Amino acid sequence: MNQPPNHQGPWGPPGPQGPGGPPPGGFGQPPGGFGAPPGGFGPPGYGPPGGPQPFGSYGYGGAPTYKPSKSSGAGIVIAIIAVISLLGIAVVGAGVYIAKKEISAPSAPTTPFASKDGKSEIRIPSEWARLNSLNDEAVIEVGNERREEYLIVISESKEDFSGMALDKYADLCVGGMKERVKLSRVSEPKKVTIEGKSGLQYEMEGTVDYVNIGYVVTFVDGDKNFHQIMAWTMKSQFNDKKQKLAEVTSTFRER
Repeated sequence: MNQPPNHQGPWGPPGPQGPGGPPPGGFGQPPGGFGAPPGGFGPPGYGPPGGPQPFGSYGYGGAPTYKPSKSSGAGIVIAIIAVISLLGIAVVGAGVYIAKKEISAPSAPTTPFASKDGKSEIRIPSEWARLNSLNDEAVIEVGNERREEYLIVISESKEDFSGMALDKYADLCVGGMKERVKLSRVSEPKKVTIEGKSGLQYEMEGTVDYVNIGYVVTFVDGDKNFHQIMAWTMKSQFNDKKQKLAEVTSTFRER
């Protein structure tokens, strides 16, 4: 009996190797291995001018120039602040506002305002609101541009410090500010209690880019963070407004 023909053809020559196979020799490390970049993975240094931000994290650049408007009948409000954080130099913020409306009477700080990270809050007057671009490192930025009233909070984790007490933290911050801002007056620190937390509060007057400013600066010893609360206004208004700035500061609390 005849066998049915075998329809299976002969095997052809081997085809080329498909993609996805390991390269010859396997996946070895590059020459020298995967080492750290030159200098290691350290924080950025404080080198020469680092761009348009006067006290940017990557260097101390020059302050920007502000040209007041020449519009007649308009009140020009310019607020400038230099804030020193120990782990990075915070940015100098400036707000320029042309005020054309009447300013209402001030109110008590009763409106809760949460920080960007949700870990703290402060109570602000009803005429205050969120502000932007005062400081890149701030977790709270609030104020009223027409009134020339501003406040920011910078929080720094205690895990990033070794053996740091509140008085030492405050000394270092104030010392750094003295090196970068022309301060004409710095008061002795006053012990304060901010929502149950120990604090040190200073009054300062100084000049930044030819503008005279009065500051209420408070350092708070939190559970896990040190907090800098800086409130300021123009020097000509400081005596009238410093109590209000301190009052708003006193409402700060951790969540």
